[in-house]
Amino acid sequence: MKYFFLSILFFYQLTINAQQFVPQTLYAKLHSHESVNSLSKSTIYDRLKIKSNHAISTRAHLMGRSLPSSSTGIEKIRKISYQSTHSLDQAIQLLMSTGLYEYVEKAPSFSPLYVPNDPFADSTFLNSKDGQTPLFTHTFWQAWEIEKGDSNLVIGIVDGGIYFDHEDLQGNLKINQNDPINGVNDDGNWYFDPLYALTDDYRGWDVADWDNNPSTTTASHGVEVTGVVAATPENGIGISGTGFNCSYVPYKIAYDSLPNNFDFGYDGAIIAAESGAKVINLSWGITEVELGTNLQVIKDVIDYIVNDLDVVVISASGNTGTKVHYFPAALPNVISTTGIRENETKQGLSSYEYSVDIAASGWFVKTTHQDSSSHYANSLGTSLAAPVVSGAAGLFRSHYPSYTAMQVMQQLRVSGDIIDTIAANLPFQYQMGRKLNPYVALTDTTIPGIRIQSYDTTILASTAGEIIDINMSVFNYLSPTNDLSIQLIPLQNFGSMTDSIVSYGAISMLTGSSPTSPFQMSIPAFTDTTKLEFIALFEDGPHKDYQHFTITLIPTVITSFESNDLFSNYLTVAPNPSKGNFTVRLHHNDPIIHYSIINSQGQILKEEHTVSNVKELHLELRDDVINDHVIFLVVHTKSSTYSQQLFLSNF
Repeated sequence: MKYFFLSILFFYQLTINAQQFVPQTLYAKLHSHESVNSLSKSTIYDRLKIKSNHAISTRAHLMGRSLPSSSTGIEKIRKISYQSTHSLDQAIQLLMSTGLYEYVEKAPSFSPLYVPNDPFADSTFLNSKDGQTPLFTHTFWQAWEIEKGDSNLVIGIVDGGIYFDHEDLQGNLKINQNDPINGVNDDGNWYFDPLYALTDDYRGWDVADWDNNPSTTTASHGVEVTGVVAATPENGIGISGTGFNCSYVPYKIAYDSLPNNFDFGYDGAIIAAESGAKVINLSWGITEVELGTNLQVIKDVIDYIVNDLDVVVISASGNTGTKVHYFPAALPNVISTTGIRENETKQGLSSYEYSVDIAASGWFVKTTHQDSSSHYANSLGTSLAAPVVSGAAGLFRSHYPSYTAMQVMQQLRVSGDIIDTIAANLPFQYQMGRKLNPYVALTDTTIPGIRIQSYDTTILASTAGEIIDINMSVFNYLSPTNDLSIQLIPLQNFGSMTDSIVSYGAISMLTGSSPTSPFQMSIPAFTDTTKLEFIALFEDGPHKDYQHFTITLIPTVITSFESNDLFSNYLTVAPNPSKGNFTVRLHHNDPIIHYSIINSQGQILKEEHTVSNVKELHLELRDDVINDHVIFLVVHTKSSTYSQQLFLSNF
């Protein structure tokens, strides 16, 4: 027990001490009309002492695969490393000043998400902790009777490295026969430049140290994660991975010298997906507070992997024991996994949030360890829960190869068991997902998979109270609905629903739908921008599901403004001061839908609803309309509101 608590203490110390961002490294997305070589022609190139400036996806140069066109513009994202003494914020400001980029963001240094507890697949143990807890907690024994996994289906383990000598991590390792060890890049794989060839990548790749040996040094995180999902079954020793016969390939994303700093998460995930993995496991993350505004790259990378490359992404929800958004798990195209005990209650250190999709065993998970070739250890944490789910994803993709990545993820989610009504879980209702049930996932494909497709994320309303309409369209990924209805439940004491239930009727598989009438809500008076949180309850006969969403309620007259030091990362106004002509440029993919000019008394002097997809405004403010030296610009996008002082110099 002493070592258990020491392990917890060590984890928290590791989390506290780990750096949040990679030094002198940024990600930037080019405007579509800009050349990749434009930066080298700028004076900023020399001021920052640019070391490298390369694309994060080479696409067709990996495994000789013909990849589909990108819907996310992944080929425009550059990874920029510099050598000057400029801070990351200073470097971002300089790069944005060139006008070359939609956005520039810091590179997160992700943290592994587990707590080890050092000291098989038999169902006869009197105490589940003596065997494999995930097998007692979930229905893998029954699922394996139906599907044992296809050895051609690869699960990419993007983590801290592997211990190839372990007795239980050899049978399911996928060997790249097209690139044997001979010092020659036989299959022609390279990442962003031919100089960065994946030579002899016959059993994975070390993305951080850039060599063909993804073996771990001192940390066992990747070894333990791999064992959960891919330990060799039916070999008479140790444990059985939840993916049974599914293969795995390791991609190491930490330097040998810094085994607990996962600095190459984006690179590793992209290389794994482009190299042919159909499921990738990401047992690491970063909190929303730590990530800050650096959200666009991680969204683009995940959307590219899931939507363009059709890869299932499973990630861990974090080990803070609190309500928190962890990324990439919190993204809508990722299965976010929290940890539970064998009695179906939330494991104490497991994070929870409305973004969590699935609860899986994260308590006393027996798995492989790197201390010796025959060592196994009981570990806990969401890092171990995620590969439990990744194995189930591998089984399902093996059994139903025609399902898309999004369909696989939705099937795993909706086929789970409802456990947040258990007394101990009630404080986390709607925030720990359903308990993974791989047997039901494989055997019941009659369940709809409804997700919100679009809705009114921002609503303008008066401060005197009124009835507001909430329009919402949904998309069904799975089995057709018969008579779907949706009920909206506000999560805070703010207003009341006047029309809270709307019928959507029958919706076919892979089809969207909008109702003929909106939801309606009566709001009280309010004086400032307000966030409204809702649970949308989906009901279609015996099938019930839910989804959380938020709406920003904005008063038509804004009388208070919050300063935003990060304003320039999202929107720039130039020149400012000006004699009346301003250019407003948006630096992310959420277009401007409305803007207004307001004086210091809160009066609207000028406002306009823009046409779709506007990211740049040219304002001409005449002195017969504007008679103040200082005015305010308020810009509304579908998801955000920004305000900025404008200084007029011609009065």
